[in-house]
Amino acid sequence: MGVRRRLQIVLAVVLLALVIFAVLVGSRLALVSSSGSVVTNQVQPSVRTASDIALNILDVDLTASRYALTQAVSARNENAVADNLVRSGLRSLSGTAQGDERTRQASEKLETTYLDWFTTVISPTMSATSASQRAKAREAAASTAAAKQTDALRANLSALQTILYLWRTQATDDTARSLTILKSALAVSLIGILLLVLVLRWGLRRWVTQPLIDVAADLRQVADGDTTHQIRTTGPAEIAQTAQDAEDMRRRLMREIDEAIAAREALDQRGPVVAALRRELQGRVTA
Repeated sequence: MGVRRRLQIVLAVVLLALVIFAVLVGSRLALVSSSGSVVTNQVQPSVRTASDIALNILDVDLTASRYALTQAVSARNENAVADNLVRSGLRSLSGTAQGDERTRQASEKLETTYLDWFTTVISPTMSATSASQRAKAREAAASTAAAKQTDALRANLSALQTILYLWRTQATDDTARSLTILKSALAVSLIGILLLVLVLRWGLRRWVTQPLIDVAADLRQVADGDTTHQIRTTGPAEIAQTAQDAEDMRRRLMREIDEAIAAREALDQRGPVVAALRRELQGRVTA
């Protein structure tokens, strides 16, 4: 397998690992964002609205009692304002509590209970114009049915606040758990990237760097005069081919050196004969 192919495999593995890490971290981040959005956009507004509803219901009761005693117009107006705030708060709570079925059901039940309580206990007092009507309103407010309506309203309001507390606790725990998972995912991703870098470094050294170092060391040994040292043809195809070409060149040089040595030895062996023939020829020429 050539260097290019191996590098392509390594690059593909790196990209795949990065995609996996990105998907892992992205999914955890989306979960944290979703949990945080629930807390910010649903739980906290619902808790504030429920608190405002409880205060406004108390204002409705207090202003109705004050109106029954004083018949003050200001008390009547304040009662109407508080009643409108309660009704609008209950409608708003039903909208913001869509993410939790228990809270939505509790808010709808509280709305029904409040309307019944207002109709039974508060409305007769606020609509009374004569002394007899006010007396009947006081009797209605002190009746067993009114007491039951008041107790039911308090119980449903307390149940709603308890459910909201549980919802807030659960949403907060979900957010904290999501953050913990996100931290774990980031830690795993960092460890995975570190391991990937180490594996990549090891692979490049084993597949590319080390074969080049081996070939360079063999060539240096041959260049220093050890022409009998064989050049190793290991590693990727490109490096192995280069080493093989160098080895072929070394062998050709060895053959040429051997031929040159053989020719010189042959010349040394024939040297005396050639010298004698030369002297004989020179003697004949001189004669």
